[in-house]
Amino acid sequence: MSAFSANMRVLLCNQCLAPVQAPLAGGQVPCQRCGTVNPIQPRDDRTPLAPPGRPAVPEAERINRLRAQDGKPWLPPPSIQALFEGPGIPDWKVQEAMAVWNQARFELRQTASFDAGERLVFLTSILGSRFGRANEPWVQRGLLESALDAVTLPRQRQMMRGGLARAAGRDGDWTSAETWLAPCDPQSDDLESDSEWRVTRAYLDSGRRDWNAVISVLGRTPDEVPIRDSMDTLAAVLRANAWEQAGQLPTATQLLMMEMAKGPHSRETMRRIVEYHAPLRLCTGSFAAADAQYSQEAAKVAGSSVGGGVGGFLFYLGALFLLASAGLGIWAAVDRSTTSMSALTVLTGLVPAGLIMFFLGRGLRNAGKRAERLRLHGLRGQGAILGVARTGTEINNVPMMRIRLRVQLEGMPPYEAETKMLIPPQVMAQLTPGATVSVRVDPQNPADVMIEGA
Repeated sequence: MSAFSANMRVLLCNQCLAPVQAPLAGGQVPCQRCGTVNPIQPRDDRTPLAPPGRPAVPEAERINRLRAQDGKPWLPPPSIQALFEGPGIPDWKVQEAMAVWNQARFELRQTASFDAGERLVFLTSILGSRFGRANEPWVQRGLLESALDAVTLPRQRQMMRGGLARAAGRDGDWTSAETWLAPCDPQSDDLESDSEWRVTRAYLDSGRRDWNAVISVLGRTPDEVPIRDSMDTLAAVLRANAWEQAGQLPTATQLLMMEMAKGPHSRETMRRIVEYHAPLRLCTGSFAAADAQYSQEAAKVAGSSVGGGVGGFLFYLGALFLLASAGLGIWAAVDRSTTSMSALTVLTGLVPAGLIMFFLGRGLRNAGKRAERLRLHGLRGQGAILGVARTGTEINNVPMMRIRLRVQLEGMPPYEAETKMLIPPQVMAQLTPGATVSVRVDPQNPADVMIEGA
């Protein structure tokens, strides 16, 4: 039986948080790990999540209402922000996050607190995805259904059901996936609720290989239908996959490149989506094509970010000055006229300038080539900013900064490294100590690191 089968209950033990299986009707269910007897209520599958008696709203007006809510990131409630570093929860805080999740579950049951419900839903989404990627589907299922069992607001229940439906689909249990989604509201004017139904419906239609249905529900382009920010990337992958499967590979590739252009986090999320949902074989041709094209463009930008473009110009200009100096020197040595002596005066200025430009340009050009190489072939990782300091070099009024990082690569302990890059003032605020950035690391030399900002 699938871990996400709709024909059984799975919740997390009230005491030790181990998965506990129970009948749909509930009852007193002992935990096999710690022996705690868990009182479990019957599962509520009866009530559709659409409000009863809701007045009909023209679809164009509903889409406008949804669009007005778009463009706002889904952030953790203030009371749990300390659990997060960047977009996720670090390994060493997962146990604490699970304890906070359990506290929110009990608080919600006892007080029906709105804040407790928001904490529970946010932590369930983040932790559920984490345990899913770690191949612990029973814990993921327990998190989602325990939260569904506790929350009462239609929006919150819709989000939990959407998560259960997608997880069941990934597990190949499409019948249960439809069961989980069935009570959800397909015409909500709340963006979070609508996105949850819309993206989940597209996911299930992808499993049915109904590509027209996927494009219809998500829109032909990203601008056609508003999707909440936290689900944009999944929607982009499902939309591009539908176009690819419909025989429009160039369209799919272009759509993925548009999503990649949002930044390193979007690109890494896209990669994880493709890998995690491997059973659906998403974007098998378009993702590789888009990644290759975007990497080439991003490598050029990465080279420019450390002065590679300016470095090439200075290098060749310095070389030209030195060649001109050599020519003037030879002329002055052969011709002892007043004119040649004047040339020697010019020579005394050209040589130092040429040397400075030549060696500075060579250094910047080499740094640019290194950045391009790392962007194309470096290992992906995460870096926590430890400190930022000026180097004293400026190019076109843009300062070169020295950045200290704590680097985390998969399968390796964290370590410290330094890198240099040109940082415009508008980017400086993103690189404050404590911020998390995507990095590329030389496979042969882990100390050689660049920030993937392009």
